[in-house]
Amino acid sequence: MQPPTSSPWGNIDTCDEVAPGIYDITTPSHGGIYVSPELTGKIPPEIKPFSGDRSWWEENNDWAVPVLVFEDEFRAYFRDGADEILDEARETVKFSLGEPDGREKLT
Repeated sequence: MQPPTSSPWGNIDTCDEVAPGIYDITTPSHGGIYVSPELTGKIPPEIKPFSGDRSWWEENNDWAVPVLVFEDEFRAYFRDGADEILDEARETVKFSLGEPDGREKLT
């Protein structure tokens, strides 16, 4: 699984590997999380990112979905700050889905 060479937000400034096939992407103006096509099948099909491309999850709201689906990988990536970021991801999903516990749709 290769890292992406371009993004829907422009040229990639940084591409940090979270885990094989999962990358934290920044560009001059935006960013998000890239999930390789080999891994997108682990994300429930009814949950789609704003862009419509299930490999790209933008940094404002979409990011929370792959963080929660690949929780173990992101916990290892964020290390000491993982609990806070995972809590923020849960709150973001709840808000985005308008449900008391949006994570239920992710499992």
